[in-house]
Amino acid sequence: MLKYKNIGIVAITTILAMTVAACGGNETASPPVGTTQNSIGTTAAPTTAALPATTPAPDAMLKLVNTASAGMNSFESASRVVMNISLMGFTMHADMTATMTVDVSGKKFFMGLTSQTNAAGQAASMTEQMYLISDTLYMLTNSPDSGLNPTTWYKKTLAGTDLTDMWRTQDVGSQIQTLLDSAALQIVGTETVSGIQCFKLKISPNMDKFLAYLSASGNDLSTLGINPAAQTLNQPDVNIWVNKANYLPVKMDIGMAFDAQGMTINMTTSSTFDKVNQPVSIVLPAAAQTALPMPG
Repeated sequence: MLKYKNIGIVAITTILAMTVAACGGNETASPPVGTTQNSIGTTAAPTTAALPATTPAPDAMLKLVNTASAGMNSFESASRVVMNISLMGFTMHADMTATMTVDVSGKKFFMGLTSQTNAAGQAASMTEQMYLISDTLYMLTNSPDSGLNPTTWYKKTLAGTDLTDMWRTQDVGSQIQTLLDSAALQIVGTETVSGIQCFKLKISPNMDKFLAYLSASGNDLSTLGINPAAQTLNQPDVNIWVNKANYLPVKMDIGMAFDAQGMTINMTTSSTFDKVNQPVSIVLPAAAQTALPMPG
């Protein structure tokens, strides 16, 4: 299976690898690293207003968001993931940002990823650019454990489950439908996000569906030997802001925490969506057109 899929799985893979290395090389635990999470593009907390009289009932709202999400064909997004991991007195902090542009009908997408980690007083960073054009993946990565030249573009033709899984992780509409399946929904109020009037929705997902959502979005921890379904996974904190005019997602925040084999992981994700179902531009850089075959 292909190693690189989505911001979540890339981040967790990198972090766990560093955690194991740091634990084996330094028995002195570092002090916890404080974190501050702000929503991307937000400089002040928005004000939640009362619901208008014409607000749909929660069950109707659930159906409207499901129907709208099913029609997501193109979008731009920006995401931030903050993770704190604790293992045997060892603490690690990671902060990752990603931008994505997806064009489903055009069969192409772009992702740019940057991550910063701090473990046992040692900092590390990673950057990555990834394009999928039809069935060909192009990648430029500067990662300490990739084994790839950080100034060289590489490419790989995907087929079968690799190609299917890659596109599955970009299908945000289907992922939201999975998240909402059998979920309880509370309409909190209205807020303006990126200039768009939104309903703010608090979601209490079905736990099995939430794990299916993690898998579909590329955060399947079982690929790393962690099975949160067999561990204690706290009820995730999920909030979605949808456009009042068309019920398409504008912003989504997810917070979750679980214990896995003695490792405690706290993870928050904040994502914003723009140009949903509008024309988007994805152009392969000239340097990537002479990419070398990806080794391995």
